[in-house]
Amino acid sequence: MALPRLCFPSLVFLARRFGVSGMTCLVTGIVVLLSLLVTSLCLLLFQGYIDGLGIAISIFAPLLILPWPVGFFFATLLRLHSAEDELRRRNHELEKALGEVKTLSGLLPLCCSCKKVRDDQGYWQELEKYFTERLDLRLSHGFCPDCLSRLYPDVAREIQAGEAGDGGGPLSAHLGGMGKEKGI
Repeated sequence: MALPRLCFPSLVFLARRFGVSGMTCLVTGIVVLLSLLVTSLCLLLFQGYIDGLGIAISIFAPLLILPWPVGFFFATLLRLHSAEDELRRRNHELEKALGEVKTLSGLLPLCCSCKKVRDDQGYWQELEKYFTERLDLRLSHGFCPDCLSRLYPDVAREIQAGEAGDGGGPLSAHLGGMGKEKGI
């Protein structure tokens, strides 16, 4: 049987405020008083009088039996509540991190001719737009050395001449000094 939701936070609050031993003493005292009351009423109803042995049993039995389970209960209650708080905190951190992470996984349909990408809704869009939207990055465009040589042979020769010489050819300032390995 689970504790009512309203009762659990108040028990945790009391256990944190008074400690496990304080709550154990409090609950044991309440149970001893209830036991004394019930025993006295039963003795009066069934015997017609209250004897000392019945009163002694109603006081000492709860004192001998009750403190260990009550202490265990409140210690476990505090540990569970602390673990629940820690799980709630970690869950919040993970949800926050998951909201910040954008990843691609699986198979990516790519047109062989125009290099457009098919998105999840089936629409074809530019590769740059697809990556920019999903990976939260900015793309920079340029030419690899092979394409530069094929498309713009004069510019490629000037860059190669500048790199072979002093490293400061006529286009190096304009191109930002990008090397062969990075492209233009």
